[in-house]
Amino acid sequence: MAKKSETNKNNVTMLILAISLAVGFLGGYFMARTKYKAQLVIVSEMVSQRDTIINSLKAKSNRVMMVNGEMMMEKDGEVRRMEKSISTADETTVDINGSVTKKDGSQTMMKDGDSMMIDSQILQ
Repeated sequence: MAKKSETNKNNVTMLILAISLAVGFLGGYFMARTKYKAQLVIVSEMVSQRDTIINSLKAKSNRVMMVNGEMMMEKDGEVRRMEKSISTADETTVDINGSVTKKDGSQTMMKDGDSMMIDSQILQ
């Protein structure tokens, strides 16, 4: 009988401990939420502004690309067919047939779906 009473005491103690921990965690959560709510709003606005800037930079990217076998040029967000060869800042030449000639004379051919930033990094 003493063991049963001792087991009940241990169970009650564990229950009280569990309830105390739950109340402590919930209290801490609500205090932190109240304390940091203004900071979360500021961070959220900063992330939104950063995303807007990134999207605007993407829209203004200058690149050439091979689309359905035709060379296209995207300049300041506007896409149009390439009408003549172009040279990039590092002296890479891109022809209207998709031939890319680097400064050292090495050549590659762009494939459908390839694009090249004006800094001449080929992206797939």
